[in-house]
Amino acid sequence: ASPDVVAIGRDIDAADRSLARLQDVYSYYAEKLVGTTDKIDKLRATCDRMETQVKNREAAALKLAAYLDAAAPPKDAGSVFAQKPVDDPTFSERAKALDKR
Repeated sequence: ASPDVVAIGRDIDAADRSLARLQDVYSYYAEKLVGTTDKIDKLRATCDRMETQVKNREAAALKLAAYLDAAAPPKDAGSVFAQKPVDDPTFSERAKALDKR
């Protein structure tokens, strides 16, 4: 074999070794990328669930606030409670009937 063919053979062998190292590096980073992609997908799913939970809690807070506003005693409740007792003789009977229900 001529010296040129031998030199070309060595160059090809060196290129093959370099290509094999590059393939190893590529495989390493491809595996890292797959792991990172999985983590990103899990984070995205977690964020979606958290967003849903936040929306649900905000909606519940609004409903609770509306309920509390509706159930709150009127601003003039103090004057109503400070009034004299009811003198209507049937009031007690009606109140007892309501208690029985």
